[in-house]
Amino acid sequence: MEKTPVFKPILGAIIGCIPGMIVWIIAGYFGFNIALIGMLIAAGIFFGYEKLGGYAASAGGVITCIVIMLIVIYLGAHFVWAMQLKAALGENGYELSLGQSFIHLYDFLDVLEVKGDFIIALLLDYLFAGIGAFALIRKAIRGR
Repeated sequence: MEKTPVFKPILGAIIGCIPGMIVWIIAGYFGFNIALIGMLIAAGIFFGYEKLGGYAASAGGVITCIVIMLIVIYLGAHFVWAMQLKAALGENGYELSLGQSFIHLYDFLDVLEVKGDFIIALLLDYLFAGIGAFALIRKAIRGR
């Protein structure tokens, strides 16, 4: 019995999610939450996972893909808010790099008293991604 490498399918899932994440960030920056983009991210994750040797229909494969999707959605939301913060502060004469905005996002959210808005937006992002990815996850669980 041949042993399947663990990290190759995970790397494939991460690489597979990049196109969807880019679209998610661009849409999020302009204020759009589209469930179809969540499906695109999930499709990329499952496709990449299987292309590099994983079996996404297994319990471990499904769980791994879902965890990667949760992380990707969080990072995408964090990046979108950091970009919006940088733009908003720039309009008011405060120069801030995207890196500074990304790293210190929670500090700025606290100061601006909008951390609750970020959490609500993140939960909505998870909801929309879940709606978009539901059919793919169900299909992977059924093994088709």
